[in-house]
Amino acid sequence: MLISNIKGGKKNIKEELGDNKRMKKKICRKWRLLMNWTDKDVHELDRVFNELITIQSDTGTELERNISKYIFSELKSWKYFKKHTDYVGVHKLKNDPYGRSVIWALLKQGSETVVLMNHHDAVDIEEYSDLKPYALQPKELKRKLMMKQLPEAVTKDFHDAEWIFGRGTADMKSGIALQMMMLKKFSDHMDQVEENEESQKGRSLLFLSVCDEENLSAGMREAVNLMKNLEEKHDLKYVTAINSEPYMKDNESQPIFYEGSVGKTMAVILARGKKSTCWQCL
Repeated sequence: MLISNIKGGKKNIKEELGDNKRMKKKICRKWRLLMNWTDKDVHELDRVFNELITIQSDTGTELERNISKYIFSELKSWKYFKKHTDYVGVHKLKNDPYGRSVIWALLKQGSETVVLMNHHDAVDIEEYSDLKPYALQPKELKRKLMMKQLPEAVTKDFHDAEWIFGRGTADMKSGIALQMMMLKKFSDHMDQVEENEESQKGRSLLFLSVCDEENLSAGMREAVNLMKNLEEKHDLKYVTAINSEPYMKDNESQPIFYEGSVGKTMAVILARGKKSTCWQCL
């Protein structure tokens, strides 16, 4: 509920919580921390987002390793993880032909833990055809697209600075960048309160970036084992998970928050034969 109305500000949060004054105070404090973005924060978010886009990470290929290395390198450079080196890591998939990994980072406080989930693989760039060289260069791609005959529903977005074109911009490198910067803000805050015994009563935050989401979910399936290991090692109790995947909405001014999960079932059909043509099949 807090996430769905975060743009509405403190007023909406208080209205939803009714007379629970203690909870109001706690959540509004978290809200101020979360929304207190400085120009430096925005610049850093933009930097990480654009650097993620330039790294090709086609699902089901060795290219996924490059972006996982980037994410891990960023995380371990932060002050909090320099101090707590055992709270950030690379969990390699077992017997994976491409050598892929799940990247994780933990901000440790109390036992109750919120999980931030994302995937760092992306669909390949074959559909871009003659524009493949620009698929990971948003500004250049936009210029090239403006030279083509495209529907008005597309061309009108060329003049809107809020639209960024390129493979993985929405699904989901923007989500990765946002989660990383949220984690960074909270880690900076924890550096200030870590010595306070009250910090041990708060919730922990676990960041998970998985591979292979666009294919067979090998990353998430292996991440379950990782989560079990971390749960036992750090005495964690998972209470909720937040996935920052893109979504469609009818009202541009109204963000959507989906609660719950429908699960996932992948059907695989293998057809073997020889290439041929036919005249009358029936």
